[in-house]
Amino acid sequence: MDQDASRRDWPDWLDLEVEQEYWRTRFMDLPCAKAGDDIHRCWPLIELVYTLYVRYPRASLIEALAHYEAGSRGHPHGMDHQQLTELFARIWGRILKVARGRTLPAWAPGGPGKARS
Repeated sequence: MDQDASRRDWPDWLDLEVEQEYWRTRFMDLPCAKAGDDIHRCWPLIELVYTLYVRYPRASLIEALAHYEAGSRGHPHGMDHQQLTELFARIWGRILKVARGRTLPAWAPGGPGKARS
């Protein structure tokens, strides 16, 4: 799974520790829990959605889902395609709620400035 985006370059308002706690307390409602996975096995799939948001903040839902499907290939989990899609949608929706009215750094793809060299 491709998750090499530097966390120090993420927007201040997107705190993965806060988000991990948010999902830990709601884990039993996620498709991965229902499929028999634990939070440690599921977290990389959750974190991937955050990474994709930072990399492709202006992606359509269909584009982001395609990136997610490609990025999650080979990651062991007990979910079928529908459950994986539902997991993506739940996490993406949370990110959009948290991001509402906030901006990405100027250098970020989709940010207000030019990309860094």
